[in-house]
Amino acid sequence: MEKLLIQWMEDNNKKHISMDARSIQTKALSIFNQLKKQNEEKSLSFVASKGWLDKFKKRYNLHDIKFVSEAISTDKGATPEFVKSFKIFIETNDYCPQQVFNANEFGLFWKRLPNRTFISKEEKAGYNFKSAKDRLTLLFCGNASGDYKCKPFLIHHSANPQVLKNIDKSHLPVHWKTNKNSWMTACLFEDWFINIFCPEVEEYCHLQKIPFKILLLLDNAPSHPASLDQLNPYVRVKFMTPNVTASIQPMDQGIITTFKKYYLKYIFKQIFDKLKVDKQLTLHDFWHNYNISDAIENIEKGWRDLKISTMNTAWKNLWPDCINFLRDDSCLLEAVDNSITDIITIGQQLEGEGFYDLNVYDIEEVLQSHDAELTINDLIELNQEDDMGEGE
Repeated sequence: MEKLLIQWMEDNNKKHISMDARSIQTKALSIFNQLKKQNEEKSLSFVASKGWLDKFKKRYNLHDIKFVSEAISTDKGATPEFVKSFKIFIETNDYCPQQVFNANEFGLFWKRLPNRTFISKEEKAGYNFKSAKDRLTLLFCGNASGDYKCKPFLIHHSANPQVLKNIDKSHLPVHWKTNKNSWMTACLFEDWFINIFCPEVEEYCHLQKIPFKILLLLDNAPSHPASLDQLNPYVRVKFMTPNVTASIQPMDQGIITTFKKYYLKYIFKQIFDKLKVDKQLTLHDFWHNYNISDAIENIEKGWRDLKISTMNTAWKNLWPDCINFLRDDSCLLEAVDNSITDIITIGQQLEGEGFYDLNVYDIEEVLQSHDAELTINDLIELNQEDDMGEGE
C-alpha cells in the first residue's frame, strides 16, 4: 500500500495536484481496502491514523511534506514577491539569459490514443495488451534565451528492452536511464546534474564564448536534492517555492504541453506513412508493434520542433526582461492549433472505427489524460508491469 501511495504522491507532485494530510490518509485507506479486497485478506486492518502518517513520513524521508503539498495555496502575493526576488538575484549575480536554465520532468503515456478509437476500446476490454498504461518519465531542460535545449533525459522501467538490445544507447537522441517504476529519483536527478547537465552547459558556454557561470531553476520536488547547489562551483541552483511553481515555472508555461501535441502528431504521421508504404500492414498490427524505439524517434522530433521563440517567451511570467521576441500569444496558439488540425487530418485518412470522425475534443482528451491523477487501478497495473522484469 505504501509503495503505491508514494507513487501516487510523486505523480501528483509533478502534476501540481495539491495534497494535505487528510487526502494522503484517505488515499492510503482506499488503496489498502482495494488491495485487501483483491487479495481476499479479511484478517488485516488499517485505519490510516495520524501516528501511522508520522511514521510513514519518516520511513520515506518525507520531512518536507508540508512544504511539498500543504503549502501549495492560492497566495496571490507569493508570485510577484518571488519574481521580484528572482530579478534582484539575476541582476546581483550578473546572469545573462543564455546562462539561466530551467529543468522539469513529467510523465508521458507514450502509447496512448484517443478513447473512441477501436484500439483504445480493445485495450480497455483487456484483449492481448494494455499499451495505454505504458509510462515513462522525461526531463526537459533549456535556457531563458531559448537557443539551447539539453538532450532529453528519459527514464524507462526496462534497462534493456528487446528492440534496443543491439543498440548503443549512448547514440540515442535521449539519455537513457532506468528505474523500475519509471519515476525520477533523487539519485537519478543527481546523476543527470553531475554527469549530463554540467558537462553539456559547460560545452555550450565554451562554444558561445560566454563565462561558464550557470543558474539552474528548479521546483521543490522531493527528487531534487537540496545539496545540488554544492556539487559544482560554476553552477548555482535556485529552488522555487511550491505556491508559485505552477504559475511561473517556464517549462509549465506551454513548453511541455506543446511538446505533447507535437509528439501525438508524429505518432499519427508515423502510422500514416507506414501504412502508405506497406499496403499489407493494418492499423491494428502497426499499433501492436509500436515500441519504445518508435516513441524515442517521435520524442526527438517533438522536442526539436519547439522553437526558440517558444522556449524564450515561456519565461515571460518570471523574467519578462529576458524576452527577445515580441510576445504574441496568438502565434503560439496558432502553432498548437495547427498541430491539432494536422492530427485530425491524418487521423481522418486512417481506416478504422474512431479515427475517421476524430475531433478536437478527442485530441484534447488524450493530451489531458497525461496530467490526470492516477487511479488506484492505474497504480496497481503500473506496479504489476514493473514487477514483470527488466528484459521485456
